[in-house]
Amino acid sequence: MKSVTVRDLYDRLHDLEHGHGANGTVLAICALTRAVLLATEHAADARRADRKLDLILSKLASLTTQETRLMTTIQDVKLQADKALAAIADESSKDDSIIALVTANTAQIAALRQQLADAIAAGDPAALDAVLASLTAAETNALANSAKVVDAVNANTVTP
Repeated sequence: MKSVTVRDLYDRLHDLEHGHGANGTVLAICALTRAVLLATEHAADARRADRKLDLILSKLASLTTQETRLMTTIQDVKLQADKALAAIADESSKDDSIIALVTANTAQIAALRQQLADAIAAGDPAALDAVLASLTAAETNALANSAKVVDAVNANTVTP
């Protein structure tokens, strides 16, 4: 048996209403029934539209939740990246300090070597004693700086 739709009933009533031999009561009933069927059809369309709108709103809420989670994740990644960049900058600063120390020690050694060469060339024992005192002070300073660097490296090195 074929199922009858609201539209089928509406069309049959329309045919009956406009057919020959229909009296006033039949015409009125047909017109009223057709109006009820139209209202029913529109109500069904409205319910379908409401269901579709509810589905759209549900999906929109889900997307909003996903966006919020994504933004939180992005903020967390940015915070971690900022911390990593700060740590790299700090390490670069420490490396630059060590490079400056080594450069200064190298310059001091070159200056002392020149003083020693000048004192030997002059044959001046007092100048040799002064160069020796400078060398001793430079050695003490270099050993102290070396110890600081070794201690700092050991304190900040993670053993695997």
